[in-house]
Amino acid sequence: MFDEPAPTSHSDGGPTRWPIGPFTRAVVEPEADDYLTSCPSSKSFTPGAEYGLHPMMEEKWQTLSRDDDMGADESVLFHCMSSYRDVLFYEQSHINGDKVRKVAMLHLANHVRKAHNRWRWNMDAITVALSSGTPLPDEESVRDQGPARTRVLVLCAFRSIAFNLASWFTSLLSQKKTVRRLDLLTERYLPGDDSVPNTFPEHAHLFSGSSNDRFVFGAAVSRRSVTLFTRLAESDIIFASPLGLRGLVKADHGYTEHTDLLSSVEIMYVDRADALKMQNWEHVLESCRATNCPPVNLGQCDIRRLRRPAADGLLRAYRQTIVFADGKSPDFLAILNEGPRTRKQKRNASVVDGEDELRVALGRKHSDVIRNRNHRGTIRLSKPCSSGVVSTVTASGVSKQAFLSVQCTTLVDTTTRHLKAFEERFWNAGGSSLEGLVIIVPSYLELISIRKLLRNDKRHVAFIYEYTNQVDLRRLRREFNKRSCSALITTERYFWYRPSLPRFEHIFFFKPLETPALYVQIMRRAINPSCATVLTLFSRFDVFALERLCGESMAKKMAKSEGNKLFAFC
Repeated sequence: MFDEPAPTSHSDGGPTRWPIGPFTRAVVEPEADDYLTSCPSSKSFTPGAEYGLHPMMEEKWQTLSRDDDMGADESVLFHCMSSYRDVLFYEQSHINGDKVRKVAMLHLANHVRKAHNRWRWNMDAITVALSSGTPLPDEESVRDQGPARTRVLVLCAFRSIAFNLASWFTSLLSQKKTVRRLDLLTERYLPGDDSVPNTFPEHAHLFSGSSNDRFVFGAAVSRRSVTLFTRLAESDIIFASPLGLRGLVKADHGYTEHTDLLSSVEIMYVDRADALKMQNWEHVLESCRATNCPPVNLGQCDIRRLRRPAADGLLRAYRQTIVFADGKSPDFLAILNEGPRTRKQKRNASVVDGEDELRVALGRKHSDVIRNRNHRGTIRLSKPCSSGVVSTVTASGVSKQAFLSVQCTTLVDTTTRHLKAFEERFWNAGGSSLEGLVIIVPSYLELISIRKLLRNDKRHVAFIYEYTNQVDLRRLRREFNKRSCSALITTERYFWYRPSLPRFEHIFFFKPLETPALYVQIMRRAINPSCATVLTLFSRFDVFALERLCGESMAKKMAKSEGNKLFAFC
């Protein structure tokens, strides 16, 4: 677990498609090894000693998963996580959400237990040697720690999710151990049910319980107990939201004393990355940059027991990153390439200790890649998406759904090109004359761009977004229902938090929706589905969103199309 080989270049083998159990679209980088090819094929998940699980932890797992139907998906997922490669799991949903979270907590609890046991055994061996006058253990055998104590970082969206994760984590480690301050966890993180009634299953599962998105707390494992809400500097695992963690480390201001807490993180687990993207993705990236930074102050750390990667400044190359999400997105893959924030140094100076040696061993062009990525490789688990939700919407009565291609050369100019296509191909071409029109944009930034574009338009257009207060919200909805304003422009993020939209006659999507369940829910608000105009702009950079809406084969064909080409689903 800790005596890993030296980093190796990823250029020896590129990404390869390797069917792993039910995940026929799995991508392994570099090529699959003997461990992955020996993935269990059984339909039941019964982890045992082959993964280093303690017998008591096996019993706890059987109790924890008694009511869940653990199958091949969970077995393959745990097997891949146990390889300590970076894992991207794109199939987390409201159906299997709790099951895969329990599997992730089993992996994290097993890692913390083994790390703590090794630290305790080495400490006992050193104590016995000092007291008896015998030679001390070998120097390399006692290198079992980093600059800080925290080994695991868990990022999740809401307090309700953190409550479940922390409860499962402590229950797996509570054999012969006392769980302290568990009542405080229930009091602070399970205050009641804040979920919105009468919503679709995906939304109800995500927002059930407390939806507070600002929190940070830690847990420490000792010989006889598991203690919650310990000081972060004395915690083995930290549960946090990206907003709460960014407020703690103050990543905008570079190095602080709090970034030292995350300097020794060995596993970072990101739960429901699609939900975190709807909150603020920049908080997630800044949290990643604040992780595994070289420490400013070593504190009480015994430098003689530092692991070799920590001493060489290469902890990021040995960190495992686990990302769970509902659907694919380039942003999720970017987490794996996000390196720690480095200190401001003179030009041409080494950023971390040991980098010059790494450049000589692997070549200059590979050193940055190795330093910012897990040297063991990456596993991306996904299943084919044969048909999207467009066919479901068509069967519900929407007679025509159109998708218009926008030619974009780079990702930077997508908003500008979409804005130009909206003005020329839709608004000036007859869209401005439609009554009961709803326009949905991805975020507040696109809404500001459209507002600036329509500032000289004589028609009354209402703007509703996530920052609109309740008084203005009720007034604007009332005006739209009475058709006092002809068009209503809102954001996908607003509808994700408040899944209630006024009934409309026509709808326009500035970009394909990231969440297919929202698309189905929105289409149900059409007054006359058979006569509704439904138009969506897309570019080749929206292929993952198109897969969820139109299906995998059709999405590839649409992404390769030329600009201004129209695809209609009837």
